Amino acid sequence: MDNNTNTYQPIVGKNLIEILMFSMYSDSLIIFREYVQNAFDAIVEAKRQGILSNIKEGQVSITIDPVSRKICILDNGIGINVSQAQPILLNIADSHKDGIGLAGQYGIGRLVGAKYCKRLIFKTSAKGENRYTEITFDNDLAQKIISNKGDKSTANQVIDRITSVAIGEESPDKHYFEVRMEEVSERHKNLLNVSKVSEYLKEVAPIDYMLEFKNMLYNQCLPIQYKDFNEELDHIRLTINDEIDIRKRYGLVIDGTGDEISSLQFFKFEDSEFGLLGWGWYAITPFTKAIPASDVNKGIRLRKRNIQIGSKDLLNQYFREARGNNYFYGEIHAVHPNLRPNSSRDGLTHTPEAIKLYEYIQEYFSDLQKLYHLANDVKNLSRDIHLSGVSAPQSDKDKEEIQKKISTTVEQFGKIKTKYKNDDNIGEASDKVLAIYGETIKKTLESLPTDILPPNVTSLTDIGDKAKGEATPIGMPTPVLIPEEVIPSAVTDIFAPLNRKYTPEEIKLIRKVFAILSQNCPISQRTMFETMKEKAIKQLCK
Repeated sequence: MDNNTNTYQPIVGKNLIEILMFSMYSDSLIIFREYVQNAFDAIVEAKRQGILSNIKEGQVSITIDPVSRKICILDNGIGINVSQAQPILLNIADSHKDGIGLAGQYGIGRLVGAKYCKRLIFKTSAKGENRYTEITFDNDLAQKIISNKGDKSTANQVIDRITSVAIGEESPDKHYFEVRMEEVSERHKNLLNVSKVSEYLKEVAPIDYMLEFKNMLYNQCLPIQYKDFNEELDHIRLTINDEIDIRKRYGLVIDGTGDEISSLQFFKFEDSEFGLLGWGWYAITPFTKAIPASDVNKGIRLRKRNIQIGSKDLLNQYFREARGNNYFYGEIHAVHPNLRPNSSRDGLTHTPEAIKLYEYIQEYFSDLQKLYHLANDVKNLSRDIHLSGVSAPQSDKDKEEIQKKISTTVEQFGKIKTKYKNDDNIGEASDKVLAIYGETIKKTLESLPTDILPPNVTSLTDIGDKAKGEATPIGMPTPVLIPEEVIPSAVTDIFAPLNRKYTPEEIKLIRKVFAILSQNCPISQRTMFETMKEKAIKQLCK
């Protein structure tokens, strides 16, 4: 039998084009994530080749015109030279990306916009060349060919029929890639809603944190051994119409509950076989209640190359309780080279490293639920102490009963504090939560008449002590210990003086106003803005 006589030439049918152009994603907004991801990769490559000095010089500008129904996504990345433009943009699933140094890897995401417009146009030029290449996809024609059952065109033939190429003059100093979607379908109005697109990209794009959050929480709580991780956390400048340099929406308060964020808890997942798999942070708050669905920051999110993987609910399944992730703000950054998004970016590819990471996440999250249970317990103790001192005792017997109740409650608080102190995974975090409620209890006790305080609580110094500690690496079966470092559990809050004059609701509104202004302030004016904010707060305090 001759094994070398196979002369059959396989055919890649036109249905592949239907999948890539019209069936990849159910959520239309995902196309912005895909194109921003491609732009991010182009910026990374431009930095690698020395065209940009660093990734933070990368700029992605999105222009949305609801009237003409046009969308333009432009980056200042590496671009593509004329000789390579057609092979790169017309070949299917033939990407040079490896999914390691770059965010993308399959070479299929660039066509996802075709489903939502009549014409999808790519225009690009590389530095040093005086020409650009422009390739247009006729999406209406593509749909006609695909729907015609009698048309037996192959995938290659369909691409040939629906595309046109133009080459024109360009400045040799320019380097860019532009995606244009023309005559966007009226059935997909979300794509032309600037506000919705902006909010979506604040959730998923590889962008920086808001300055208020970064300067007053993130930077101050970041352990020194995590600074290298942070330096490798790439981000780009992203502009949508007139909204310049949009940022992740994390602030100093949990929007959905009004809980203030007192500090951040950092952690990492390190494996004896694979090494560092990922690291992350979550917000320490009073955990007064679950964060409602209306709060778009809700949940600990998974990110790779600072781009969100899957939905905000992706990691819910790793909590023992379905509601568990609803109590947290946070991020996990997958960093191992073999942790790669799957083709739809709704999870990680099935690798041994990914399996191990999910195991670590599940183990760690099983302990995180202790935090909001702990918070509920001490919240009730704090309430009991408050209620005990509301009314003045009418007799010595009343006084003894109040003293006994206060004493018992304080003893319970101490027992809870001891119980969680040595917990391998959440000991530090529980200390910080207990410090929040300890301060509340301490202030309540200090407000009571001294004659009703029981003798065992007359010294209040250890009730409201500020928590100290550092992020602990999480590993299985044995956590890897790192040297102790003092991490502040609270940060200097320039809004604190307002507490003397305004209600919590008014202060929350003032915070939001300044956060919006900060978000939209040009980078070149940040220093002046912070100075003006300080002056404004001083004026408000008068």
